[in-house]
Amino acid sequence: MTAFLLLTHGAYATGIISGAEMVVGSLQDTYHLSLTEEGIDSFRELLYETLERIQKEYQEIIILTDIANATPYNEAYRYVLSEGKKNTHLVAGINLPIFIEMYLSITGSETPETKKCLSDAIWYGKEAIELVDFNV
Repeated sequence: MTAFLLLTHGAYATGIISGAEMVVGSLQDTYHLSLTEEGIDSFRELLYETLERIQKEYQEIIILTDIANATPYNEAYRYVLSEGKKNTHLVAGINLPIFIEMYLSITGSETPETKKCLSDAIWYGKEAIELVDFNV
């Protein structure tokens, strides 16, 4: 079984989950943490506690962050490296189309090829970005 953990600045993770639930219905196996004004130390402690708890229950974890090389990403990266965790994937640049595609492709298959699902979802998320120029 796969768990999804969204790590973002502020309430962005909550918004992604709320938006995804409007589109696909109730989400299972999905968790989120937000970096708030409480600071990095508080976030790190909560992140480590959450990951320890999730890893006892799931075979695989997909960690999704808003910005590459920013605090939520860096703390997750640091944890995975220090703990030597296998079957943990870290994806930066999460948006609603990417999350929905990842969630549906992984939860909708009995034997998902996680790396392919993640790669396909990232491609889909990029393709979902569109500019409409009304000044042409």
